Amino acid sequence: MAGFALNLSGLDNLTKRLTSLESNLRIEVAAEMSASALRIETKAKRNAPVNLGTLRQSIHSISDTGGLTHRVIASASYAPYVEFGTGGKVSIPAGYENFAVQFKGKGSGTLEDLIQALTVWVKRKGLAGTYQATSYDVSTRKASKIKRTGSAKTKKSEDEKLARFLAFKILKNGLRAQPFLIPAYEDEKPILFNKLKTLLNA
Repeated sequence: MAGFALNLSGLDNLTKRLTSLESNLRIEVAAEMSASALRIETKAKRNAPVNLGTLRQSIHSISDTGGLTHRVIASASYAPYVEFGTGGKVSIPAGYENFAVQFKGKGSGTLEDLIQALTVWVKRKGLAGTYQATSYDVSTRKASKIKRTGSAKTKKSEDEKLARFLAFKILKNGLRAQPFLIPAYEDEKPILFNKLKTLLNA
């Protein structure tokens, strides 16, 4: 399964009432559901860690059953591993154990894919290699015009070496959870519940 999704469908105890609504009220409820799904999508994108932006770009919402059910999806294949963590650093929020277990041990991609992604990250962050400051201001303790030394081939080799080291560290120790979708969903749930209650009791 690529990525994962959370369903937003009237919050259990309201579902039966939603299916038998009058058309005007049904339209209002569908509008609230849609607005909530978009808020979850926006918050999840804001919460998602960013390297190349692939995870953030994979988050979107879709509507089913006439707008009364919405799904907020993170379709990047590694999304559940970012949400819940890996190895000894797995962290699953209470109530999501059955949901999270479906992703256990189903990693996708190869070691080389991981190393390539980390190489891009290392290069972008400027973490590897030798740097030389052309000037240094003692009062502010800041160097200016810091440039990386060495040939392009040397720089690439240094980036890959550090990326390979980090990849093996991640495989050995795991990757800490960086929840983005579940917190967005949990933040929005009581807001939606109150709005639907108001609409249904009006």
